[in-house]
Amino acid sequence: MAENGDYISDLRELINQARYGHQESQNRLAKLAEPRLYEYAYRCTLRKELSEDIVQESLLEMVRILGKLEKADRFWPWIYGIVHNKLRNCWRREKIRKTVPLGNVSDEMHSQNSSGNQEGLEHLLREELQQIVFAAMRELKPRHREVMGLRCYENMKYAQIAEVMGCSEFSARMLFLRAKNSLRKHLTRRGISKGGVLMALILFGKMTSQSPATAAQISVTASSLKIGVTASLVGAAASKTGVLTLAGAIAIGAAVLPSVSEKLGGARGPKQVKGSVPVICPLPKDKEGNEECWYYYPEGPDGPVMMRKQIWGDSGRPLYCPWIQSEGVNYLYDESQRTVYLTNHRIWQQDLSVTRLPTDGRELLDFLALVEGRQTQIERVEVCKRCKWLWVIASRNTGDNIFHTQVRYHPNLLKEQYFQYNGTNGINRIDKRDEMHIRGWSCFLVSGQLAGRKVSGKGITPFTYEGYQKQRPWLKLQIAESVVGAGERQITHSQNKVQISFAGGQSPVVYNRDTFFRGLPRNWMGLHTIDTVRRDAALKKLWFETQPSSNDNKVEVIIKGKKTTLVYTIDMIRDVIDRISFFANDIDSAGPTGHPRLGRDVGFLEFSYLDEAESNQQDFNEPNITGYACTSQTSGISWLLKLVEND
Repeated sequence: MAENGDYISDLRELINQARYGHQESQNRLAKLAEPRLYEYAYRCTLRKELSEDIVQESLLEMVRILGKLEKADRFWPWIYGIVHNKLRNCWRREKIRKTVPLGNVSDEMHSQNSSGNQEGLEHLLREELQQIVFAAMRELKPRHREVMGLRCYENMKYAQIAEVMGCSEFSARMLFLRAKNSLRKHLTRRGISKGGVLMALILFGKMTSQSPATAAQISVTASSLKIGVTASLVGAAASKTGVLTLAGAIAIGAAVLPSVSEKLGGARGPKQVKGSVPVICPLPKDKEGNEECWYYYPEGPDGPVMMRKQIWGDSGRPLYCPWIQSEGVNYLYDESQRTVYLTNHRIWQQDLSVTRLPTDGRELLDFLALVEGRQTQIERVEVCKRCKWLWVIASRNTGDNIFHTQVRYHPNLLKEQYFQYNGTNGINRIDKRDEMHIRGWSCFLVSGQLAGRKVSGKGITPFTYEGYQKQRPWLKLQIAESVVGAGERQITHSQNKVQISFAGGQSPVVYNRDTFFRGLPRNWMGLHTIDTVRRDAALKKLWFETQPSSNDNKVEVIIKGKKTTLVYTIDMIRDVIDRISFFANDIDSAGPTGHPRLGRDVGFLEFSYLDEAESNQQDFNEPNITGYACTSQTSGISWLLKLVEND
């Protein structure tokens, strides 16, 4: 066997020959890389056939673009980067879940072990331990398995991992820290001590090796699990003992709160459910102490937002945290019962005023102030619209009327532990979400009529930012031909484009994305639906008002256009739009079917949200739109007004 220096020299020569088109060298290089790339891909996906496909695609691309590789000694990070991109594209395309069925994995591993590696593994640990390790590894997110594979089995430095994954070295260190902590948590739940991470990684590496020879070479050292002093300090500050429990435990607080009807002056008392837990949990009244609100924008100031509020005592000790949003969950706390509730809905203001953000534009804030008669309580920040992420902290001291803001740029915040709730001892955790909010998205159906024309449609809407990453929103509406001769049309809204198609051979019109989701369910943006709708109206300077519905736990938002009024009925608990009603602004002609205040009833749209079983019985494949956008105009929420006015 050649010495290491000779091997490196031979490999560099092989790569250089392959770069210049030597076919035999390219074949040898592909044969050399294939087993390493397969193990890397398999440890990320835990799916054999998928891993084989990804490796074959990566090797074909390697041969095609090998001439672009500038330095032969950068070959391995470069080729792993190709596989990394294939994995990422595959997850987006196939929407692979972060876990796979344990039975599939364990059966495949059992088959593999029986073919030659079983004797060594059975002497190492029982099959039960193998199942435990795989059960823990399958719970990790694919990116966590990926960074562990690069660090522990490919022995890459963090700078090389950063090059493969397209991030900074510090981000790579923090990603590995989160992966290691997540694995430790899943192992502990299954009875493996906190010190069992190293053993589990060694075992997992051996079990996912292609041959007994490569399995025998698996060796994960304690030094490979180190992340560096700076990242360790950040990780410690992000842990529940470093942030969420700086004073022992989070006293996250919101007492039992009134229902919408009671809060707005109704006679009924609070609606209670099992355990005297409130059905409605708006933003609690401020307690004494300094306040701090966090706003995190993972895609920049015009994209989704996640929020957190914390109340601080005079000594700097955190007294309680009323609510926290992560990328997948909304958390509320009942201080009297020391119970954290996972909810369907985002927070809304207790007086039903519109939630302002520190990144809001001046025109939006001025119009909201005009409608509601009050100025914003948050100091505005001017930020670069092109920034990919943004973290704004707004704070105020006791007695202050306004939150003062500071901007921080932190690319790792979304996945940091300190932006999520980590339960402490003695705090219960109850999941009150329905199935579609647990899943993170839902299929929906639309039915109704507009100006005598039947409307039907369907689509998908995410509920969380994590759901938005897995299942992007789309919409398809079919509007029937009218008795007065208006032709049939179809509105299709995909991930990237919007198209209006007309009957009779007229050429379709293609718009840029997001044109027609304004005014429809967009709660993946991070605000409650009631705030999303009203802020969409304010952006188009449409006057609105808010009032309780006749139905408990529902609120109506009335939006005035020049010719038409929209009335949104919003379920505050499910955080969705139930119905949009349309009224003509000719009050004198209001008939029996009209509204005595709003005018003549000219149509409605109703939304039905489906569980997974119902969704599987329908065709919910995302529509495909071809052609280039011929217009970039965005109607915002006013497209619904134009729709009913046949514009």
